[in-house]
Amino acid sequence: MAHTVDTPPPTTVEPVTEVLHGLEITDPYRWLEDQNSPRTRKWLEEQAAYTRSYFASIPDRERIRTRVRELLAMKEIISEPWNVGDSYFFLKRGES
Repeated sequence: MAHTVDTPPPTTVEPVTEVLHGLEITDPYRWLEDQNSPRTRKWLEEQAAYTRSYFASIPDRERIRTRVRELLAMKEIISEPWNVGDSYFFLKRGES
């Protein structure tokens, strides 16, 4: 059975254009930078409610949550190494 998704709440676009280091940059969502404004707070609440309803509708959500907890509970995880130039890197999470 296909999982259908409602459309997320709309986000108002109010372009603000400025010149930075000689380059014209337009930010359509500058108004969201003020986290304390009533408009931004309302937008955040609407987005959070949408996200909660989306996740609540996922079939087998508890099974997925349990598996993610199992994976995150591993004491130590080390990724495969990858090469960048003359160096090798890896990611290590857990005990040091």
